[in-house]
Order: sequence, then C-alpha cells, then structure tokens
Amino acid sequence: MVRELQRLQTQHQKIAELFLAGVTVSDIARELGLRANSVSRICQSTLFQDHVARRRKSLQVVSDEESREAARQAKRKLARAGETAVETLEELMGEDQAPGVRLKSAAEVLKQAFQGGPGGGSKGEAPVVMTQVNVRLLQSALREADAPIEGKVVAEVAAPEEAK
Repeated sequence: MVRELQRLQTQHQKIAELFLAGVTVSDIARELGLRANSVSRICQSTLFQDHVARRRKSLQVVSDEESREAARQAKRKLARAGETAVETLEELMGEDQAPGVRLKSAAEVLKQAFQGGPGGGSKGEAPVVMTQVNVRLLQSALREADAPIEGKVVAEVAAPEEAK
C-alpha cells in the first residue's frame, strides 16, 4: 500500500521545481541522491500533483504578464522606429534630392499613410497630418516625376504652427 503525502517538505518542493523544469524522474533522483522509485511515488501523489498544478498556473500567469510587457516594449520601439523612418522619408522628399528619390519617398509616405501601414489610418488611428511644406514637397516630387496619382487621396493640411 502506497502512503499518501500529508504535506510537502522542502525536498518535495525541490522535486516539484525540477519536475516543472522538465527534468526526468531518473535525473531528479540522481541529482537529489534519491531512488527513482521514491521520486516517482512522490510525483504521483495527489498533494504533489496539486502543488505542481498550482505552480504551473502561477508560472503561466507570470509568463503571460512578461509576454504582454515584451509586446508593449516592442510596440514602443516600433513607434520610435516609425517616427525615425518618417523623418528619413521627409528628408528624402526634400528639394535637394533627385526626382526619382523624391518620388519613391513620397510614394512610400502615401502608401504607409493611406493603406494602413505603420502609423497609417487603420483600426481607428488618427489620420496623418502633414504640414503645408510637406504637402508642397510631395506635390513637387509627383509633378517632377510626371507620375499619375492612382486612387483617391484625402489629405488634411495643418498650418505649420499647428503641426509642431
């Protein structure tokens, strides 16, 4: 007759931690200087199984919280990178750039702004607001490239002092 555990001792908790880490019964026994048969009996007890289930659940909660925080950090990093990318595209749309570079930059800005790219108008996000200077640069780049504008483009233009 197998005797059921009445309470978990320190050694049982060590076994539980190793068990939760995926260590095999025989390796747990070897590491703690126990017989594999003894470790197996401990692992099969109801008290041990309940303890492992509670620990597994608490580890899952911590893991979920860590995952959410990692996602928040990644989102913040992407937002900063997006701002840098927009600034770079704005520089590439400048008067001192070749028309082809300006056109590609302008096209990328429009694509991201109006087709739901980073910071683009998707999922209820605010529309892109461009200063009059940026709109003029965009128009100039498109005129110089003599490129047809496909689709409907709706731009909200802010006065330079409002955009800062």
